[in-house]
Amino acid sequence: SFPSAILEVLPSIRDSYLKYTALFDPNCSAVELITERYPLNCAPPGPSPPLTGVDLSPTSIAVMPMQILPKYVLLLKDAQKEELPDTDVIPRAISGVEQLCSDIDASQRRSLNATKVSEINAEYKKTILNGYDQVIDDAYFHDSLDADAKAYRAILCSDKLSVLSFKDVSGTKLRGVHSFPLNKVQSVRNNSQLGCLILEVQEGGRLQTVQLYSEDSLILSQWTMALSLGIDKVMQSV
Repeated sequence: SFPSAILEVLPSIRDSYLKYTALFDPNCSAVELITERYPLNCAPPGPSPPLTGVDLSPTSIAVMPMQILPKYVLLLKDAQKEELPDTDVIPRAISGVEQLCSDIDASQRRSLNATKVSEINAEYKKTILNGYDQVIDDAYFHDSLDADAKAYRAILCSDKLSVLSFKDVSGTKLRGVHSFPLNKVQSVRNNSQLGCLILEVQEGGRLQTVQLYSEDSLILSQWTMALSLGIDKVMQSV
């Protein structure tokens, strides 16, 4: 029966759907290329008329596989109203498809968010980093590891370190910029237990502490080494 068939194929289509949404291209460049080479709205051979009333844009084609799943739920709910021999299977089939829809939505949100972050990052580098010479590295940090932590962007140049602070977690609303020469950095420590870089900076006749937090231990290690090398080079050139 239809409900039993849905239950049987759910595990296999689940993997395919989640892989598809994880790689979902919101710009639909691949689908656009295919539809350019093989137009789907052209008249088929023979007397049949061309398709009408159907949106065959690349975006619509890309989301078609995901749009069909809610229709399965409607069909199953309609079947639930009928007196069928396997009515006990229908609720499980409905629950399985609804869970898959929920998982797909979450997967697609993660994919779109990753794309958005990538676009923001590219725009950020194009606009803000233009004002910096000889950039060695730049990375996101935070002022703590709390969920509502404010974002920092650290830009390491050959002679200075700039820390951009933001008003929000995502790091899109700039609050201020604090720059200091590398020859003013007295020490750099990677505190792996706290998950942060600890810099001691000589400013205004006193020693100040700057803490940059990250959950990525590799970034902390790389930046500890890069800062240490940068400071050594600056001190040697003095």
